[in-house]
Amino acid sequence: FVVHAVAQKETPAVFTRVNSSASPTDMTFPIFTHEPSVSRAPSGEWVLYWSGYPAGHSLGPPCLHACTDGWTPRNLSAFGCTLPRGGSPPTYMSWSMTPDGPWSTPVSVLSAPWDTNLAVVILPNGSAVGTARRSGMPVYLVTATNWRNASSYVYHADQPLFQLPAKTTIEDGSVYLDDRGRFHAIFHSGLNGIHTFSADGVNWTFGGVAWNNTVVFEDGGQYAFHRRERPHFVFADPSAPRRITALTTAVSYGEDGDSDACYTLYQPVNQAA
Repeated sequence: FVVHAVAQKETPAVFTRVNSSASPTDMTFPIFTHEPSVSRAPSGEWVLYWSGYPAGHSLGPPCLHACTDGWTPRNLSAFGCTLPRGGSPPTYMSWSMTPDGPWSTPVSVLSAPWDTNLAVVILPNGSAVGTARRSGMPVYLVTATNWRNASSYVYHADQPLFQLPAKTTIEDGSVYLDDRGRFHAIFHSGLNGIHTFSADGVNWTFGGVAWNNTVVFEDGGQYAFHRRERPHFVFADPSAPRRITALTTAVSYGEDGDSDACYTLYQPVNQAA
């Protein structure tokens, strides 16, 4: 599901759901959703992208209810699931003038037999530039001449966005601009986070490892998470809206591949003196 949560201050960043009820009516989108990503349009809209299935899809309830106490079993077919681990849904887009809604009727912007991890930035002229994966872990350029026009979204699948080192795979992209208007993207890669960059949003360079799965906490303790995925930077400084202030990741603390209970980790980023 997609839910809306806020933190009243940056440190400590304790997020609370705007609607605390588990009822579907209190959710932004009460359907099966995967990898939601929000971009801001130059005209102020909050634009939400996600891969998912519409309400009432036969895949949803059986697969979602197979998980028990943080464990997802391998034999999902016994629970009525016809596709592994949630399947391969289309990618949708919806927008709202505020995070509280109301949200526009979702429209499909990419249709593929895999979840795309679509993430974009919307430029001042209303066009969009971003990344999406295709069947596996290669990442490709995605563009749209008009972010509102679903038919204008295009996979540029002639070649991957950049060359990766041997045995390196990436997914879960998040794209952003720096103060000089240069493009950056971060991804999850195994137990690491990857940074890439581009001057024009079309020609990209692999920047290397930006973080790993070991996190040092304020009390000096540290923990190596089983998985650390879904990276997003936080930009919470009103005086410098493109300055990175924190990193959020979805972390899994189980010791086994089937133990997929997780939470969102908020990690402040050190600032140069």
